[in-house]
Amino acid sequence: MTSLSAYSLIVLAAGAGKRYGGVKGLIDAGGEPLISMTLASFADYGGSEAVVVVSDENAPAFAAALPEFATAIDRRGLVDAFGLKLRVVLTPNPELGPFASLQTALALLEVSADGAFVLPVDVPIPRRPVWRALTSALTDEIEAAVPTFAGRGGHPVLLGRAILSRLMSLDPMAPQSRLDWLLADLGSRVARLPVDSDDILVNLNNHLAIAAWQAARGT
Repeated sequence: MTSLSAYSLIVLAAGAGKRYGGVKGLIDAGGEPLISMTLASFADYGGSEAVVVVSDENAPAFAAALPEFATAIDRRGLVDAFGLKLRVVLTPNPELGPFASLQTALALLEVSADGAFVLPVDVPIPRRPVWRALTSALTDEIEAAVPTFAGRGGHPVLLGRAILSRLMSLDPMAPQSRLDWLLADLGSRVARLPVDSDDILVNLNNHLAIAAWQAARGT
């Protein structure tokens, strides 16, 4: 099985969080911000590099809450934080949505990376076995892997190296420039892996979902 360290983690955190009324990456996750929990857990699972995409609108809040983010934004390069090599990058076009943010992150990945996990910031990081299952799925014939539970796809999505250049070549303003559409187009080259973990489906997209998740965690 390929080590988790062969893949970068991309966290898409440039959204304004208007429905929530705050920066989702700073949601309380048991005494620490959600983004901190995500990055530290990825490092604990064996990950080594992460890119977090933020926006001009929410970068000040991240920097004020997390000194590591303030340093990474100021240096515009890799910093050692949360047990990882971390980059925090501002997307130039947050209004274009998550696909443009994904392209911003992909441009910064190391050439040697075998691929990248993609995780929206408002999806809490799943447990370790999910990541192990995904890393076992990529082959010469399989370009991406998606975890599923009860027939529904969740996160993170793992993208192999072959698909990354294709993503970078797309016009972010084109209607078809969406990761879910691209995965559908790949058909049998995408592994859809049933996992025994419904946490891949959690989405903290409103106050009720956030409160339910925090209650389940005892926070």
